[in-house]
Amino acid sequence: MVACFPKAACLARLNADASARLGLTTDLARQVMTFRASLTLHYIRSARERVLAFLIAQAGDDGSTIVLDGLRREIASAIGSRPRRRREASRIVLA
Repeated sequence: MVACFPKAACLARLNADASARLGLTTDLARQVMTFRASLTLHYIRSARERVLAFLIAQAGDDGSTIVLDGLRREIASAIGSRPRRRREASRIVLA
């Protein structure tokens, strides 16, 4: 999703409000980390290792709870770049 705002108004708000600066910085940092993790997954050749890396990345603060958002097929599609890998990843996630 993309939102457009007047540049002058945004800069004025960021200059005047420290919590707005912190919120924006936090959000951008989270987006960068998510994108970086996604890129890292695509460099892993083995479907099994890719699924394991995805699950580790999704682990909660306690390190043992994983909440999966979406269907298994969608998750397999997101972490596999080719149809063969998607099928392999889907089988691993289904197991």
